Amino acid sequence: MQKKKAGRYVKQTIQILIRVIIPAALFFCIPVFCMPVAGFGTQPLQQAPYREAVRIGTIADGSINEVSGLAASYRDKDLLWMINDSGHPPILYGISRSGVKRAVFKIEDAVNTDWEDIALFRYQGESYLLIADVGDNLAQRQSCTLYIIREPDRLGFQTDRPLPLKIVSRIRFNYENGPRDCEAVAVDIKNKQVLLLSKRESPPALYQLPLKMDEPRTRYTARQIAPLTTIPKPTLSDLKKKYGKYRSQPTSMDLSPDSTTLIILTYKHAYYFKRDRSRTWKETFKNPPREIRLPLPDSGELRQRETICINPHTGELIVTSEGRFAPIYSLQPKRL
Repeated sequence: MQKKKAGRYVKQTIQILIRVIIPAALFFCIPVFCMPVAGFGTQPLQQAPYREAVRIGTIADGSINEVSGLAASYRDKDLLWMINDSGHPPILYGISRSGVKRAVFKIEDAVNTDWEDIALFRYQGESYLLIADVGDNLAQRQSCTLYIIREPDRLGFQTDRPLPLKIVSRIRFNYENGPRDCEAVAVDIKNKQVLLLSKRESPPALYQLPLKMDEPRTRYTARQIAPLTTIPKPTLSDLKKKYGKYRSQPTSMDLSPDSTTLIILTYKHAYYFKRDRSRTWKETFKNPPREIRLPLPDSGELRQRETICINPHTGELIVTSEGRFAPIYSLQPKRL
């Protein structure tokens, strides 16, 4: 009889442990083990070496209403190059820093399936623009295309029809692990590579392609070189807002001419990565970036920030947004 009572007691004790005590212990202990690593996620990011964003202009032409790519000219310090998103013709616009349209060019034999970024670079003493037809919201495209053109050396603005521009090279490619959406592209001229940052996977990943300046028939494969885990995730405050869960997605990037400073734009802020020449991007991305604060979307300015570029003459950052008559902002570097 005593043995039966003892057995029931042991059985009841085990049931209490399983049903009550262990779950309670896990409830209180798991948050401790899941806390972010000290030094990242618990501390605000350091600020990047740029001054406060200042509005310098407004895109005056209503037809430039879905800006998805931006580059500052090598040839003219007052000139910015812009493209529109999908659904528009293959047009390259030249506008002043204040937003006045100065030139319009049509890229011959090109298709704007989903143009998402442009990058400026110098190669063998000449300046070029790379136009990235890489947008893929539903991750269905089996092939994407990069168009390379010479930066126009004459503007010759005409209001009746765009001037033609020939393609120097086109790079067709796919991703090694299947279709990816991408809105952020840069040229690493030091290593003769094109860098592509995916958008809708978590975490975003950096891919690379060889930069080809002829027009090969080969289709290339973009290979992943680094995950990007250090961009801050949306805050609880962000998540309460419409589309707030998307605020950490990268929409553009640019690389300095010396290939050491990478700027990544998101829907919320921009982020600054500095790479030592002896380190890879994978090693660089292990450390948190510095933050580049921008006017918050809730302020009504830069509501859908889509593109950023580095001025090759001064190191200044220039940012604009989608939408008609979008503002143009400048962030000057701090002099150390």
